[in-house]
Amino acid sequence: MSPPLSLVEVEVETRGVIAVLALNRPDKLNALNAALFDALEAALDAAEGSDARAVVIAGRGGRAFSAGADLKEIGIFPPSAIEERNRRARTLFNRIAESPKVTVAAIEGIAFGGGFELALACTFRVAGREARFSFPEIGLGAMPTYGGTQRLPRLIGEIRALELILTGPR
Repeated sequence: MSPPLSLVEVEVETRGVIAVLALNRPDKLNALNAALFDALEAALDAAEGSDARAVVIAGRGGRAFSAGADLKEIGIFPPSAIEERNRRARTLFNRIAESPKVTVAAIEGIAFGGGFELALACTFRVAGREARFSFPEIGLGAMPTYGGTQRLPRLIGEIRALELILTGPR
């Protein structure tokens, strides 16, 4: 087991042939912001360049895998920058989905919005008893934009996926 490498927003630890990438913003429910995207990209670079056979993505703090997009950060962006952020997230999540390594989302607590979409990008999802999934952005008049609307129907079927995507239950 290697000592954890801290990229602040994502901690990286190697456990034998498994690289563990831990989202590390527990005070913000591991909300996705630009710095976390930077750190996750760097952590994926390290994991994909290593001898690891699998990459586990988890959230620190136990309350959340990820609450999704950091709404405070989004609130400071002009509309043109929000589309760039969405493109960046889609590119990152597609990279995870297409990774040559097996990816596993280890979900404790909430996986909402972009956090749910991050989990959907992984090869496998393992959920704890307290795990909850939702697209709450629907309540804000927004659609999931990081690829979840394409991935979820493939996993659980079109009717159930549409119910989650269009109603945003918690």
